[in-house]
Amino acid sequence: MRIPETAEFAVETERSSIRWFYIYAGALVMIGVAVLVIVFAFPAITPVSESMKPIIAIAGTFIGSMGGFPLKEIIAREQRVRYLRWLKTEAQQPNADLPQLEGLLLDFVKKGTA
Repeated sequence: MRIPETAEFAVETERSSIRWFYIYAGALVMIGVAVLVIVFAFPAITPVSESMKPIIAIAGTFIGSMGGFPLKEIIAREQRVRYLRWLKTEAQQPNADLPQLEGLLLDFVKKGTA
């Protein structure tokens, strides 16, 4: 097993997952803010009335969904990235114990896919 290449692939996978978390969160916030801006900036389109309450509730739901943002998941993925980079660096040392590092990487991959 080539440890540096495998570790780098795993790092890219983790980074991609983190990026998608941020894109998802940003999209939810932007939709919520856009709905609120439309409701309040264009009263001619949406006159102030009882019919606005559901629209404001929908916008609040989009923005409030950030309360469920998986911050713990992102922190865990960042820690995995640091660990993988450490493994990669250790594997590139001239006196590296490659069988032990391969075992650590295999354990890491098995744990991540289980």
